[in-house]
Amino acid sequence: MFCRAGLVAVGVCVPTAFLGCGTDSDSGGGPAGSPGAFCTDESHFMPDNEIELLHHCDGDSLVPKETCEAKGCVSRMGCTCNSQTSCDGVGGTWNEVKCKDLGGKWTDFINHASEARSNDNSCEGKVTTFPDDGASYGYGTGDSMDLRVAVGKVARACCSSFPATVCDENNLAAATCKLPADLLVDEGHYGECASFYANITTCGEHGCWTYNWDCICDTEATCTSAGSRWLKKTCGDDMRDRNDDYYAKIAAARASGSCVDSNGKALMVMPGDLSLPVDDSITSPKKLASMTSANRKCCNDESDFCASTGEEVLV
Repeated sequence: MFCRAGLVAVGVCVPTAFLGCGTDSDSGGGPAGSPGAFCTDESHFMPDNEIELLHHCDGDSLVPKETCEAKGCVSRMGCTCNSQTSCDGVGGTWNEVKCKDLGGKWTDFINHASEARSNDNSCEGKVTTFPDDGASYGYGTGDSMDLRVAVGKVARACCSSFPATVCDENNLAAATCKLPADLLVDEGHYGECASFYANITTCGEHGCWTYNWDCICDTEATCTSAGSRWLKKTCGDDMRDRNDDYYAKIAAARASGSCVDSNGKALMVMPGDLSLPVDDSITSPKKLASMTSANRKCCNDESDFCASTGEEVLV
């Protein structure tokens, strides 16, 4: 495993499976398909759009701890700078990743998306290698990741028809809301502040707090005023960031009009990345009803599919 600090308060560990090594599925490296293969239609691909999640600093990893933190970077298992200002401050090179860059660097991802397109747009059970953040992108390494989840990380930035993707052409069927159309697709309720360092006093002056030596800001205003970078994540992004098991269970619930099975037991969802070995993943199942309840902020009038009666849902 290779560990590096990323966007959260603890270090991100990624497998050192370099690009082109393939996965357990039947499509690995080699010539990539169309760079826009992950959009619901390749004509919807927007090659020059930026993918802010994957922006990163090159040349920062060996910067000494004192210099690293003085410039607002995170020093754990090496130095990581998550904004252009901090990157420039340590003499690094800031790289802004565009959608067209994916085709040349992440051929495994593009090939699997192309494969899904040729298989009735089905991503179920497909696994790829893809970066979880800018740090892993910069290293050329990635996580083993469900294809559906990988697509969800970049589709809003790169596909004009988002939230439709090659995996899910039916835009809103996976919404947690009472009715799919209730989903507030563009609401940015899941954004986060890119990790950065500031001392306790400076961090607090901006309305943030420290945790594990990072300065944590929970709003865009406090994040940017403190000198970091806000990473937008919308309700649509959250829906597309869910795994195959969630999609199967919400589809079953909508088909039956209920979040309990025929035996009266709650439908359960295995969270986390299903492509990971059991010991490395989150293995405790969650009630589908708990997941829909927790996501009410993304629904018009805070509607909740599982809290609705079957008769109400089917109207």
